Formats: sequence, structure tokens, C-alpha cells
Amino acid sequence: MKRALILLLTAISIALFVTSLFYPVFRCGLSTNWLGKEVLMAGWLGLLSFDPRWLLNLLFLFVVTSNLIPREIYSSNKTAYSIVLIIGALSTLFIPAMGCGSAASGTRLSDGLAIGGYFWVVAITLGAACSFITLTHHSSGTPDGAP
Repeated sequence: MKRALILLLTAISIALFVTSLFYPVFRCGLSTNWLGKEVLMAGWLGLLSFDPRWLLNLLFLFVVTSNLIPREIYSSNKTAYSIVLIIGALSTLFIPAMGCGSAASGTRLSDGLAIGGYFWVVAITLGAACSFITLTHHSSGTPDGAP
């Protein structure tokens, strides 16, 4: 039963992540809004401006992949990565990011998250939260069909 819940929540997390790619991520006032896929492609530039939040996408990929693997093989690292994911994703609710403006007007800080940003935060947080269910599922030693 827990395995089915893990798979369902992980699938919802992935669907929300993919959905976030097609919506504006930041509120930029009158400036050009960046879609999630544009932020994902240009995210390495965030590292140059000392904003490591883009790396949360790589941790998300790792955690979601390990959620889908029937056997637990990453338990010690996965807990730490999941905590980092949750803290990092929730921090985007309060810390603006460079992502507004254009080449002509210069890049400036966002005014907050747009709908795609909220989809991303929920996707990352849900994917990380699933890892805790995975850990309790594997540590209890009960088979998938057991109550």
C-alpha cells in the first residue's frame, strides 16, 4: 500500500515539475516573464551570480529517481538531500531571484514567484517528502501488500 502511495505522489511531483516548465516562474512587473523551461536552461548562470537554487533540480532528479527504485539503495544520502530540497524550495518563497528584465534593460530581482514558481516549489517539496515515506516503508521491512 505504501509503495502505491509513493508512486502516486512521485508521479504527481513529476507532473507538477513538468507543468512548471510551461508557465512564468517569476513575477516581473512590466518586464518580460521567464518560463520555467527558460529558467531551467539558463540556470547555470545563477551559479555565476552565487544563487545555487538551480542545483535543487539535480537533487530533485536524484531523489525522485530513488523514490521510483523498488529497493532502497541511497537511504543515508537521500534523507540529507531531501531536507536540503525542502529548505531550498521553501526559501524561494521568501528570497527573490535574478530573473527579470531583458538584455537591453538589464537583469533585476523578481517581485516574487508566479504560478510556475509555485508549481515548482510544490513539486520539489512533494518529491522530497515522498523520500521520507520511502525510508519508513523500507525500514519497516513489511512487504508491499502488508498493512
